[in-house]
Amino acid sequence: MQPRVQRRWLLAMLVLGLMLSGCSFVRLSYEHFPRLAQWEIDRHLDLDAPQKALLARHLDALHVWHQREQLLQVGAFLQQLESGAHEPVDANRVGAWRSQIAQAWAALADRMAPAVAELGVSLRPEQLRKMRERFSRANAKFRDEYLPDDPQAVLRARAERWIKRAKFFLGELTPGQVQELTDAAMRMTPSEAAWLAEREARQQRLLALLERLSVEKPASATAVELSRQMLRGYWTLEGSAQKAALERDISASDALAAKLLTRAQAGQRSHFSQMLRAYRSDAEELAGRAQRAVESGSQSPRT
Repeated sequence: MQPRVQRRWLLAMLVLGLMLSGCSFVRLSYEHFPRLAQWEIDRHLDLDAPQKALLARHLDALHVWHQREQLLQVGAFLQQLESGAHEPVDANRVGAWRSQIAQAWAALADRMAPAVAELGVSLRPEQLRKMRERFSRANAKFRDEYLPDDPQAVLRARAERWIKRAKFFLGELTPGQVQELTDAAMRMTPSEAAWLAEREARQQRLLALLERLSVEKPASATAVELSRQMLRGYWTLEGSAQKAALERDISASDALAAKLLTRAQAGQRSHFSQMLRAYRSDAEELAGRAQRAVESGSQSPRT
């Protein structure tokens, strides 16, 4: 699979990123999303007190909306994945799953746009400089991890990432599976530099939007629409200079994932199903809590 593209700032792919990230504290992360997101954004911008207050208001509202209107869809998607764990899977099906995740982003982007707009018009030049510096340091770390000077080290690191991710989804791998992943990593056309370039391009689009909002301070409706357009296109490859290379990499990753799932042993399929079932149970429980909060008339589904 391709390197993990930027998921920070705005914590893009709010739930699906958290629910499928492999973190042992997935549910805890989701339940405390507003505070975690605010902490991450503050690290990039060094917010003042009024900015923190407006951001907290938007993040709380986003969290409530997501629990009430989106978590059941997340649960249904996880159930779909669980059903697929017991059937032959091809690259087209993996690609369709990925497309569903991308579609979920559109609704989330629309909900995030007012927060980005209101915060953006309040930003000062020194805050945007700090964000640029944070991005630069993060990209240097990415470069060190994914693009070491030794080409063989790049391939070994890629193989290690694939093996680690496969173990998360399937549990322990057989020696043959480990070798298959290693061989695939060695054969694959290098894509790490293209992913880094795409990551930097996305960062620049975000910075360009925030700088425009900060300088021009457009009317609220205009600021929200500018933010919505940027967010909706944030993860797409349309117009990207790296589009062809990245699409080849994604297709190859889909094919490899399908091959691994199809050839997985019974115990590995069971591991995958149990993991998805546990995440689905959490999503449904949190959605139920949100619905009960609505019925009781409380402001927030959090207890």
